[in-house]
Amino acid sequence: MFSLQDGPVFHITCVMHNTRVSQRMIAYQVKSKEPLCMETQEEEQLVRMCCEAIREDKLKVYAFNVCQDHTHLLLKCDHTNLPGIVGRFKSR
Repeated sequence: MFSLQDGPVFHITCVMHNTRVSQRMIAYQVKSKEPLCMETQEEEQLVRMCCEAIREDKLKVYAFNVCQDHTHLLLKCDHTNLPGIVGRFKSR
């Protein structure tokens, strides 16, 4: 278990391109295209990349999950560092 007393824990979800439709997309009449989904080999590569990022940046990650069309990350960090961490993850 982890303690919230030591700092906030964030649940971060990143989705693949065109796999979700938001209310904003509906409001602005954005036309959805063919969704991009990962094959098993690509999922495995993303797991390796996540592990590498976690080690390199010395992140406190309690869990992460890579799915065909999205990923989840349970991360403990200071809220001021969150945008930079998310940006680095998404850029990989």
